[in-house]
Amino acid sequence: MKINWRVLAIVIFIGIILFAGLVWINFNFTRTLSGGSSFLVPWAGARSYLAGQSNPYMADAAYDIQRSVYGRIAEAGEFPYRLDYPFHLLIFFFPFGLIEDFALARAAWMAVSEIALLGVALLSVELVQWKPSRALLTLFLGFSLAGWYSFSAIMEGSVTPLLAFFFIAALWMLREGQDEIAGILLIFTTYKWEVTWFVWLLLLVWLI
Repeated sequence: MKINWRVLAIVIFIGIILFAGLVWINFNFTRTLSGGSSFLVPWAGARSYLAGQSNPYMADAAYDIQRSVYGRIAEAGEFPYRLDYPFHLLIFFFPFGLIEDFALARAAWMAVSEIALLGVALLSVELVQWKPSRALLTLFLGFSLAGWYSFSAIMEGSVTPLLAFFFIAALWMLREGQDEIAGILLIFTTYKWEVTWFVWLLLLVWLI
């Protein structure tokens, strides 16, 4: 298939402009609204690893984050801000670790999460072969982004929207007979078993 490089370049350019606009909108929120605690730990871990300052999984890295949040070392009962992300997921935070301003990095991560949730909604419609009207599809997509659980995950900088996208994309690849790609996508869901275990259970039963 011949690739129209001019059209591809235009699409990429428009995509970059739209992404930058989404980041700018999010940045106006992150400057005034608190949150992003779920994103803070892997972002700080990615920054320390890229800078070669320390092992992001060591206690010293957690102490640095605790001092930035509490102004001191966390006490018993307080959130320890210790990195527990596996390294194969931490690589997704490396591009954001290059951004020094936490509010800007958080805004960019929020944009990625919003795009991931939109992808989840669109792929879900495709998977079940639903043919909604344009108005109903618009309402569905809006709810997918603005529903409480989606909104909460976006504001806290949770990795859950990305995990959900990998799950849905893997199911889509399985339906298309692309088992190898599905396996690669599922590798990136091997985290937060308290969230993903039931999906994995259903998937394993179906595969068997």
